Amino acid sequence: MGSKRVGGSAGPAWKRQRGTGVKSKIGTIIAALQEPGLSSEANDATRAMLAEGAQSAFAAAVEDRHPMQETVATYIKEVISDIAQRLAVVAAEGRQAVATADSELELHKAQSQVALDELEEAKARIVAKSGALDGASFTLGECLQAIASSDAEQLAHASERDKLDKEQSKFKAEEEEELKAFLDQGPAVGGSEKEAKKAMEKLMKEFGKLGAEPALLAAAPPVLFKTPE
Repeated sequence: MGSKRVGGSAGPAWKRQRGTGVKSKIGTIIAALQEPGLSSEANDATRAMLAEGAQSAFAAAVEDRHPMQETVATYIKEVISDIAQRLAVVAAEGRQAVATADSELELHKAQSQVALDELEEAKARIVAKSGALDGASFTLGECLQAIASSDAEQLAHASERDKLDKEQSKFKAEEEEELKAFLDQGPAVGGSEKEAKKAMEKLMKEFGKLGAEPALLAAAPPVLFKTPE
């Protein structure tokens, strides 16, 4: 008893021989013994010999069999039982492999779902951060614009103040000069009394614009028109 044969062919003969009658069953046994894809401890020669004797061994009823027929039938049963046990092991291993593959598949599915969920959460966080960043960028842009506008306004105001200060300085210098002229020359300012009155009226108007008291404006001309001693 020696060689083990492992392998298979599509549509083995022993499957095609299966039936319900005695002849069909014997045919299935013979085909199984001759099938190289069904391994057993019995070698090829032994199985071929048993296949040749199967028809004679099983043709007679059990009670009518010759001891030699019963011996051959017993050997055949042992080989078929060995084949069946090996097939059962292969089938169990196959079922276990399928179950393991199914478990691994479910695990991979679960892991994939977790990864997908984490990916979606990461995308949501990125979108939220992107929105917040856009809002912050927009607010920062508004702040920068406000700062730039404020700087421009301050520069404009500073320029206006400088201009006003210059005008006021110029106006003050002119007024002081005209006032000094009246103090020094009196009614002789402008070369004649008429011109002096015009200059006085102009000077009083300018003082009025600067917020001088009406009583002061009324009292100033007689004093300024006095001829210096």
